[in-house]
Amino acid sequence: MNMKDLLEREEIDRIEKRGKEIQRKYNFKIPDYVLHEIVEKEGENSSNSIIALINLAKVNDRLLPEDADILRKEVKSKKIYEEVCIIN
Repeated sequence: MNMKDLLEREEIDRIEKRGKEIQRKYNFKIPDYVLHEIVEKEGENSSNSIIALINLAKVNDRLLPEDADILRKEVKSKKIYEEVCIIN
C-alpha cells in the first residue's frame, strides 16, 4: 500500500467514525450520503449542500419530513456537531 492509498484509507476511516458518532445521537437513520456531507463540511460556514442533500433525502423518502426538519435545524445551528445531543 503506497502513501496515497494509506492517506485515502485514513480519511475514509475518519469520515466513517465521525459519521457513526453523529448517527448515534439520533433515533432515526440518516442516509450515508447525508452523513458523509455533514462530516465533510464540519467546521465550514456554509451548510447549503448539506441542506440540499437533506431535502433530497426527504423527497426520495429516505427521511421522514419531521426528521428532515430536525436535521436542518441541527445543521443550521451547528448543534449536530456537538457531542451530547439526543433528539426525541
